Amino acid sequence: MRRKRKDLRFPNSYGGIIYLGARRRKPYAVRITEGWTQDKKQKYRYLGYFEKRLDALQCLVEYNKNPYDLDARQITFFEVYEKWSEKHFEKVSKLSVRNYRSQIKKFEPLYNLPFYDLNGNHYQEIIDNNSATIAHTLKSMLASIYAFAMKREIVDKDYSKAIDLPIVERKQKTVFTNDEIALLWKQEGEVYADMLLILLYSGMRITELLEMRSENVNLDERYMRGGIKTKAGIDRVIPIHKKIDPIIKRNIGSNFIFQGSQGGRYWYNIHGQKIIKFMKNIGINHTIHETRHTFISQCDRLELNKLLTKRVVGHHTGDITDKYTHKHIQETVDFIDRFDY
Repeated sequence: MRRKRKDLRFPNSYGGIIYLGARRRKPYAVRITEGWTQDKKQKYRYLGYFEKRLDALQCLVEYNKNPYDLDARQITFFEVYEKWSEKHFEKVSKLSVRNYRSQIKKFEPLYNLPFYDLNGNHYQEIIDNNSATIAHTLKSMLASIYAFAMKREIVDKDYSKAIDLPIVERKQKTVFTNDEIALLWKQEGEVYADMLLILLYSGMRITELLEMRSENVNLDERYMRGGIKTKAGIDRVIPIHKKIDPIIKRNIGSNFIFQGSQGGRYWYNIHGQKIIKFMKNIGINHTIHETRHTFISQCDRLELNKLLTKRVVGHHTGDITDKYTHKHIQETVDFIDRFDY
């Protein structure tokens, strides 16, 4: 006759394993004491149910190695994102906030799932259904969310590291030729041609131009204040080249340099592709960012002052005395007038 196995005795407050009967698919339950009733009976909290007693024992051991907040295991993916965004959005630009809010929609199938239960397979399926460029952006955001979740002990493993990314084939940047720039001057007065000419003669990013408020444009002294992305790029002085001065004066509205009929700004996610299409229609094959690459390359070819070039385009100069005094502003305006194609 087989002897009945005697259950292990666990230390006080360690928790325990109970057998719920052979009819259950997962008969072994792991539970811990979470308090006492008024009549001094134990109140239990269940950690999980298992087919094998060994799996249940492993769960109990792991829990006691690193007791976790049971409520934290119920927090959904979207709730973690919201908690992360409350802090993270305070440190980034408005443009970055808009991008994050757009990117998180890619994870909508995971919104209501417990964050603790998600793993690399959940994320990989979403990553695989997006372009290589977007996939890299999504992984970067997930890494930041996981860093936040681990710091607050919501999870103890970063599954963003398990994501396999597609290889991004980076197109070699090419500069606008003089013939292409001349072609744009022939289209002057068309809004997208005007935008591209301003970019080519200022080194601005397209989003910096579209976000430029009229109140930050000094037409008398020919400079703008604005910029995005880096500490060196934000709130910098951007001189207005004498050739694009008439373009800005012709377009400037009450709120933005380029604005719609209702006074709102032009949005890159709407007009970016339209600018690309405009260029292709007149025989120019470039990305919008290559206007900035062209400007910087031309400054190098003309051997213009490198420190001033960095100031104008918003690159870090390493100069702790780099303050925008009236003298500096006039210096950048004089600098830009020496620039040409």
